[in-house]
Amino acid sequence: HDQVATLRQENQESARQVQSVVLALQALTSSNGTNVEALVAAARDAWQAKDAQVRALEHTVASLEDEKNLTRTNSASLSDKYRGDIVMLEGVRDQLEADLASLKADGVVLRSDCAAKDVECTNLRVQLAQATADVDVKAAEVTQVREALAIEGRNAATECANLRGQVEALASQVRELDMELQHAKSNHASQSSGLAAAQALALEESAREWKAKEAAWNVAKLEMQAAHDKFVRDEEEKKVKVKTYIQNLTADKQKALEDVDKQVKERDLAHEKRLVDIKAKTMAKFAEHEAVIKKGHEDLEALRSQMVKAQQAEIKSLQAKKKEAEDETMEVLKKKRLAAKAETQKLANDLEGVQKRAAMLVDVTGNKCTHQSKQLEVLQERVLEAIHVVSHHKKCDLTTLNDLAQIVTSPRMSAGNLPGPALGLNKIDEDVSHVFDQMAALTNVTERLVDLTLEESDLSLKEIVVDRMKKQFSACFVHQYAKSDEDGLLHQRTSSTMPESPS
Repeated sequence: HDQVATLRQENQESARQVQSVVLALQALTSSNGTNVEALVAAARDAWQAKDAQVRALEHTVASLEDEKNLTRTNSASLSDKYRGDIVMLEGVRDQLEADLASLKADGVVLRSDCAAKDVECTNLRVQLAQATADVDVKAAEVTQVREALAIEGRNAATECANLRGQVEALASQVRELDMELQHAKSNHASQSSGLAAAQALALEESAREWKAKEAAWNVAKLEMQAAHDKFVRDEEEKKVKVKTYIQNLTADKQKALEDVDKQVKERDLAHEKRLVDIKAKTMAKFAEHEAVIKKGHEDLEALRSQMVKAQQAEIKSLQAKKKEAEDETMEVLKKKRLAAKAETQKLANDLEGVQKRAAMLVDVTGNKCTHQSKQLEVLQERVLEAIHVVSHHKKCDLTTLNDLAQIVTSPRMSAGNLPGPALGLNKIDEDVSHVFDQMAALTNVTERLVDLTLEESDLSLKEIVVDRMKKQFSACFVHQYAKSDEDGLLHQRTSSTMPESPS
């Protein structure tokens, strides 16, 4: 491949040189009319022959690459077959691992069920503790009610004792009043009957009032005693009901605890039994899967060893074929390189001949341009002398004559824009451009001389042109309708087309 790349690079370099020569020759042909088409065609034919040889060599290399790719494809197909077997065994292993994972997932589900049941038991225990707390709260409320009832009973007993004391005090006051009344009766027996009767009546009235108050107080005392007895009975009944309710709650609590413990034990036994069964099945499947995986590994190792042997044999055969192809390719490349070198030498000789012809063309063109430049200088001097003569007769202004006769240098060709070597094109361009610049200056002074001549003859350039066009059209019509005067019309037409001499 390195030799082919080197040959391609040399071929491209030769192509660039030939192209530059062709462009230079085309430039010379277009500027000076030199005929070098035969030389260009010969150079192109040589280049095309060399390009065809390089393409044939590339085709040979491509065929060798195709054979190499075919061999690689066969090796790749064998490798793909072995890889397919390996992938199948790996799929079996993955299936076994998936079964093991599913069994593990079942175990996880069972563990999650056990955890859920434990949570349920914990919730039941919490509910039982909440019920116990409620019972304790209600017992505390009952105790508070008992204490409140005891306080109310003590207050009622205190009020009853106060009422008894008030009743006894009133009874003692009544007795004292009775004694005072008897004493007053005995002491004032001698007083008048009206005053005694009034006092007696007053005392009796007072006694009746106190008796009425005492009766009312006794009724109130009895009512309070009845209410107190009723309250005590109600409290006793409430105590009995609360005690019964607490006993019932305690019995329900104990029964619930026993039921929960029994259910938990039954579920634990069932889960343990199921876990033992699943573990036994899992171990059996795991042992079976281990045997299958071990067998698969053994088959895989055997296939790998066979594949390695086949690949080594294929690599050896490919290396032998590759070496033979490389030797053949090197021989062909060597021959092609020698042929290309000979063609390059031939092209170099042709290029040297082209360069010599181009140098000769440059010399010839330079000599012709120098001769033409001298003739133009002489002609310009004669035109200037004629202008001076005409201006002397007409007394014209010649201040702009020097500007018209001045040679203006036109832009030259840039050698950097052309491909390939210059081959003397710059010198040719300089000579030819100088001749054209002289011709431009000569044209300017000639136009000035014509203008002065026309002014001296009092003629107009427009009238001259119109007159000549009329004569030409007249000659055409006369030629069409009068064949006998053909010679005279031709002579007249020839004389009309000739420039008239200034008078």
